[in-house]
Formats: sequence, C-alpha cells, structure tokens
Amino acid sequence: MFEELKTKLRNEIINNERVPAIYSDNAEKLVAYASNTTDIKEEIACLEIIFDDIDDVLFAGNWRMWLLGAYYDGGYINSPEAINLSLLFLEKGVETIMDDQYVPKVYSFIYCSLLSSNNPDNIKTAKELKSKVSLVESIIAKYEPKGSEKSGGCYVATCIYGSYDCPPVWTLRRFRDDILSQNILGKLFIKFYYATSPTAVKIFGNQVWFHNLFKAHLDKLVKKLQENGISDTPYND
Repeated sequence: MFEELKTKLRNEIINNERVPAIYSDNAEKLVAYASNTTDIKEEIACLEIIFDDIDDVLFAGNWRMWLLGAYYDGGYINSPEAINLSLLFLEKGVETIMDDQYVPKVYSFIYCSLLSSNNPDNIKTAKELKSKVSLVESIIAKYEPKGSEKSGGCYVATCIYGSYDCPPVWTLRRFRDDILSQNILGKLFIKFYYATSPTAVKIFGNQVWFHNLFKAHLDKLVKKLQENGISDTPYND
C-alpha cells in the first residue's frame, strides 16, 4: 500500500537501505517516525517498510498489531494488505503470539477486516470468529456493516467496501449530499436507490457475483470523484 510514499520515506529515513531486523537501527528510525507523524498513511508506510524487509519467521506480534491497528484507524481495514495480515494472524495463532490482554483487540481487528472482505470464505470465518472469541464492541461497532441503521446509509457501497466509515464510502456520501441531492434528477436517483438497495443487499449481499458486479464500477466512480476534488476524509452526515 502507498508504494510511492514508501519509496519516498525509505529514501528520506533510511537512505534506501534495508531493514535487517526488528531491533535494527533502521527499524528504530522508522518506528520513531511512525510514532511521531500525524499522517496515518505515513505511519502505515513506515511499518510496511519494516515488514517488507524482514523474514516472516520473525512474526513480531506487537508490531504487527500496531500495523493492523493503523489500517483500522485509517479506514483501510478492508484493504488486501489488512486482510492478508489478518489471515496471517489466524495462521500463526493469535493466542500463541499475543499477550492475553491484547488477544480480544487483535481478534476484533481481524473480525472487522475479514467481514469487510469480498471473499465469502473470509466473511464466513469472521462470523464464526465472532461466535467463538471475545471481541471489543467499541472496535467492531465501527466497521460492522450498519447502513440499514442510518436513514441515509449507502447500502450497496457499505456492502461492497465492508464499512459505512471508510475512504471510498466517505467520498460517495459526499457525492450524494453535495452533488446528487442538489438537483431534481439526483434526488430521484437517491429516492430510487434507497427504495431498492436495502432489499438487494439483504438478498444478495454475501454473493461473490454481487460484489464483482458493483466493485469495479464503484472503484472507477470513486477514483473519478476524488480526481474531481471530492475528499475521502472522514465524513459525518
């Protein structure tokens, strides 16, 4: 994720050298930068640089938890990187990696990530996880699909991206409120959308074909909207 930013930070912080070990000087420099930056993208990039360079044999649970938490805080918990990291946690065994006090938090991040996946198997794993382990309600409440609880919820977008609060949906919500709702045709579209999409999501929301049908189109729309100046920062409607 953020490959151009990672290249920039790698050059600026560690002179394009590798990170040979978790406790190396280069790792410490990157951690110091990640700890002090206010830009979540820079924080994620610094942590990813470390793990790009280090053999997976050194799983380093607390550090990986930091990265997974950064994905969560930044609204990227449904990214391929976050999903792969979540699956890696499950493969290695959360209880064998983390201290007991951190286990529910890690499982909660994993739950949010897998639930946000377009893969039905990952979604199934997330739901099974919720029935078997203790989760932190304040964490999972942020990312569980909840469009149906809001009068203006972006039902299809929430289903596809896995959260009502993530960068692509923030962009689409702004488009709805700032553009579509300002003209008659847009208002008619919104009315039709909210009349039909809740039922469609309820019936087809867990189907792979449903996600495949909408994901590419939504990605293109979001990219175009962002290029035209519609922000992907947190948005309250």
